[in-house]
Amino acid sequence: MRSNLNRNIYTKEQDEMQENEFNENQGEINSDIERFEQMLARNDLYYFDREKFSDIIEHYAQQKDFQRAMLVLKYAKSQHPESKELLLSEVQILTGNYKFKKALRLLAQLEHELPWNAEVYMTKATVLSKLKLHEQSIIYLRKALQFSEHKDEVYIMMAFEYQFLENYDKAIDYFKKAMKANPENEAALYELSYCFDTLDRSEEGIEFYMDFIDRNPYSDASWYNLGTLYSKINKLEEAIDAFDYVIAINEYFTAAYFSKANLLAHLERYEEAIVVYKETFDQETPSGVVYCHIAECYEKLSHFELALEHYNKGIALDPEYGDSWLGKAICLDELNRDEEAFKCLQKAIDIDRENADYWYAFAEIEDKLGRTEDAIASFQKALALNSDEPEMFLEFADLLMKENNFSATIEAIHQGMMQHPEFHRFHYYLTAVYLEKGSFNKAYEHFEKGLIMDPKDCNFLFEIQPEASSNQNILELIDLYNN
Repeated sequence: MRSNLNRNIYTKEQDEMQENEFNENQGEINSDIERFEQMLARNDLYYFDREKFSDIIEHYAQQKDFQRAMLVLKYAKSQHPESKELLLSEVQILTGNYKFKKALRLLAQLEHELPWNAEVYMTKATVLSKLKLHEQSIIYLRKALQFSEHKDEVYIMMAFEYQFLENYDKAIDYFKKAMKANPENEAALYELSYCFDTLDRSEEGIEFYMDFIDRNPYSDASWYNLGTLYSKINKLEEAIDAFDYVIAINEYFTAAYFSKANLLAHLERYEEAIVVYKETFDQETPSGVVYCHIAECYEKLSHFELALEHYNKGIALDPEYGDSWLGKAICLDELNRDEEAFKCLQKAIDIDRENADYWYAFAEIEDKLGRTEDAIASFQKALALNSDEPEMFLEFADLLMKENNFSATIEAIHQGMMQHPEFHRFHYYLTAVYLEKGSFNKAYEHFEKGLIMDPKDCNFLFEIQPEASSNQNILELIDLYNN
């Protein structure tokens, strides 16, 4: 990567010029909308050229105020009765209202009257796409290519159609064509990253972005997508470097700060992660989610009071973000404030009753508070929501074993074995249960199964039942499988 990359003033000025131009255009459109509304309020009649009418119609269509859009169209047609282009605005309104058949009839008329107009074919392709007729949509986009001055836009539309068809190879081809036609088309850059990831071709994607960066070294979007793909293949240091380049090029690229901070936290570099998370406060208003991430870093550093302070800040900004309540509960638990933790977890579950992590944590707190039956019920709820982690079945079994409920413990382990038959620790755990129960033949049977699957982890038995280390039969089985 380029080590001498610094902040690119030209790129920043170019971005500011584009933003100013956009704001200026938007300001003109807003002024036209206000003028039209004023005309209606005064029951008067003002003149607007066709393009202004089209912009006003598009505004109301985007707001899904189709009744107002149709009213604008009525005035537009009265002032520009010969304009065929206004029929495209009518198609936009009809499509928004799900009146696809009428929209297609109008488009058929426009195809005959404006056979050289690329927008007609692109609009028809859009309607066909909404009807999930993606192959037909592509046919009309090919027609649009013959007449369009902005071929990158058509290529992107074609790429999206291939994505809908789950033909990601073709989608990649057309996103690349869009990039070749217009290297500044950032939509194509981001979608390419998604396609490479979907096809598990991150290495190829990295090669593409590196080549693109060689020719466009100040493309912050390319550096960002490069970092994203590096993170997908667990090259986290390279990913962090890429996000640093993004920030060097564009200090206002907030997503790069978040991505970098998340990777630092994943690498357990929590102090650095906190600094980067806080840097986002210079770019945008702090959110509850960011405070939650900062708090989690403090929590991992065992700075529980600081973590609580930041969880509380997050909750104040976004009281409906359940993870902040969960994090707060974990910190309170560490500080032996179990009743408060219990209430926080109740709040988290009220926010999202389908979150298995909340129920797991709730079960642990209920168990600590001596509410064993409630804890068992909460654990069952958690496992019903998410049984992907085999270790969770072992934790549930621990809870049941505390009650000397052998049959329920064995049943819990067997449920885990049905979903995770390759997880050898289930057999070592059953060995401990059967030894405790006095069913020695079954204990040795399961211990041998565990040794067959993973003999190196046999000490797990001694962690959960230390006295088993003096069982001669167990020791002989270990010697047998080690030799």
